[in-house]
Amino acid sequence: MKITMSVRYQTKRDNNMDVELKQFYSSSQTYLERLKKHDEEHFASYIELCKRLIPKGSSILDCGCGIGLSSYLLANAGLRVTATDISPLFISEAKKRYANKPKLRFFVGDAIRTSFRNQSFDAVCSYDLLEHVTDVKGVLKEIYRIIRKGGRLVIFTPNHLDPIEHLIVCILWKTKRRYKPWEARSRMGAFYQFIKTTFLSIEKAIGINKKIYYLQCVLSDSKNACGDDFDATWLTNWFDIENTLREIGFHIEDTLPRDFRGKVMRIMRILRIPKAIQSFYVKMRVNCIIVTARK
Repeated sequence: MKITMSVRYQTKRDNNMDVELKQFYSSSQTYLERLKKHDEEHFASYIELCKRLIPKGSSILDCGCGIGLSSYLLANAGLRVTATDISPLFISEAKKRYANKPKLRFFVGDAIRTSFRNQSFDAVCSYDLLEHVTDVKGVLKEIYRIIRKGGRLVIFTPNHLDPIEHLIVCILWKTKRRYKPWEARSRMGAFYQFIKTTFLSIEKAIGINKKIYYLQCVLSDSKNACGDDFDATWLTNWFDIENTLREIGFHIEDTLPRDFRGKVMRIMRILRIPKAIQSFYVKMRVNCIIVTARK
């Protein structure tokens, strides 16, 4: 019996993936239909945080705006919004929906090579962008370039480096039709992933491993795969994002979820486990990475 032990992570980017991603997002009607299903509640936490941190009237870039609902909601909050996405298909849909909204502009643009001048915006915000880029550091450097001194960065992106998820999958193993790029294909493989990602999380948390691990993403119009993070390009995690932002020159602000619950956290608090360990556990386990930073 053949057993797939683990997923291979690559530290070298696939240069061809840039072209493939652009083609996919520019042509996938299935992905477009998925984006149309997002409602205001989907972006509620993102919009609320941006409203709390960014003063009304500020000039912001909503980077990776999709079909523009997040941008529209930010403009409704009193912000002057420039919104970009790599897909002409998505931007065309955004303009159809929100073309007449004041203080809101849409442009096709690549996050790693924008056309904006240095220090163009008071803030840059992104929702579910970073997990789809092929050069994480390059994109964050470009964002740093176009933010004004003292400006803010707000990032929402999913977490794909949770060792406990692999352990749960191992214990409750069941086969699937499709596997996400970071998922093991067998029970033994899931257990190996648990061990591997546990050590990887610790290495990243203490700063001895700052490598970005890229994935073989799945670009497909299949309704079973399209959009459900099968198209993730790298192993997104809180530690890599924070480490990279610090290297570039951002000052990280504390945005850990205050209401993160669970038996483990309750036990930690009762036992008065050091906050650094509690913070590590939260960053490892949360589904959504939320990082804010100031230039």
